[in-house]
Amino acid sequence: MGQRIGQNAFAIPANNFEFGSASRYISDFRQPPIFRDNFSVVKRFNMFEVREVPVRTTIRADFFNAFNRTNFRVNGSVGNANFGRATTPQQGPRLITMGLRVEF
Repeated sequence: MGQRIGQNAFAIPANNFEFGSASRYISDFRQPPIFRDNFSVVKRFNMFEVREVPVRTTIRADFFNAFNRTNFRVNGSVGNANFGRATTPQQGPRLITMGLRVEF
């Protein structure tokens, strides 16, 4: 790890359309990784037959952020009082959707 970068390491340009004091990319200042655990469970089967035509049924459940991981976004706005602090989540809470489909 390199040196810690604080808010005083950056300067806001005096005029519009001028470059500031920071390089284009700072390797020590990155957002934390995002871990996503999404998966689906699907079951398809024939319920019964009507005039030799099967009535097919599909039951599914989709899990988004299944393990409810919290990933925070780091504030990188120079001049903001919360500069360098993890303040807001990068992704939402766990979300589960379920569906039933009958084809005849």
